[in-house]
Amino acid sequence: MEVMEAVRARRSIRRYRPEPIPPEKEAALLEALRLSPSAGNRQPWRFILVRDAELIRRLAQECCWERLAPLRALTTAPLAIVGCGVTGECLPVGSLEGDVVDVVIALQSVVLAAASLGLGTCWIGAFYEERVKALLKVPEGARVIALLSVGVPDEQPPARERKALGEVVYSDAYGEAYTGR
Repeated sequence: MEVMEAVRARRSIRRYRPEPIPPEKEAALLEALRLSPSAGNRQPWRFILVRDAELIRRLAQECCWERLAPLRALTTAPLAIVGCGVTGECLPVGSLEGDVVDVVIALQSVVLAAASLGLGTCWIGAFYEERVKALLKVPEGARVIALLSVGVPDEQPPARERKALGEVVYSDAYGEAYTGR
């Protein structure tokens, strides 16, 4: 699958088939993490692969209950990837914290790689960080940035409506209408 096909095909998957991810596909996802860009090539990230079903269930319990999507996405997934940033290893990225930006870039690489391999993912940002850190033994100096559920999709959600290009892209200055080429 071409990159743009993966971008178009990607959906947030919240129900997965009860089958493990084949080792060669998992290896490809990990390679996507490893090869992702980071500010100054610092690679200020650590990723925890959670495959144990009971541990995934406990991880789901640390998601914000007021949002049910993370719970559904995690409880049926055979794999959760927990992206952690190491603050002492990063460079600032503009006004943003570099470890957050770099972990997000790496996880997006996994999202696109997974789509290209016929796997589904769901980005999970609604969780109680301190509880997740305690559960997964994340040390001081590292923080949990996001969770990603991964598996073989057991649903095919339709594409959701996207804003028109002219609503999100400007030419030369903020607010200046994009007219294309």
